Amino acid sequence: MKTLTIDFTYGGKDYSATVEYTPDTPDVHYLPNGDPGYPGDPCEMSFLTLNEIGEDGIEVNALTLLEDDKVHDEIWNAAINNASEAYAELVHDERSDYPDVHEA
Repeated sequence: MKTLTIDFTYGGKDYSATVEYTPDTPDVHYLPNGDPGYPGDPCEMSFLTLNEIGEDGIEVNALTLLEDDKVHDEIWNAAINNASEAYAELVHDERSDYPDVHEA
């Protein structure tokens, strides 16, 4: 799990959020010994902060938007791609700090 700061647009408005993000894990079809594998897990994301960015650049707390389940799901969907991209960049940057580590 990583804490990320992301920016995204929802409903024509710009938002900035701090989220806790855990990427999805792939399915494992078979174990090395040939036994059946197990399903992967979906990604998880929870909002720690959510701010609407006004035209003047001032950020206003918008966490109360998440109280409506429908709006929560729409905002989550708007934010998830940015979170996965930010996570990938962060992991890539961390790996580049260790030149002996090679990506598979």
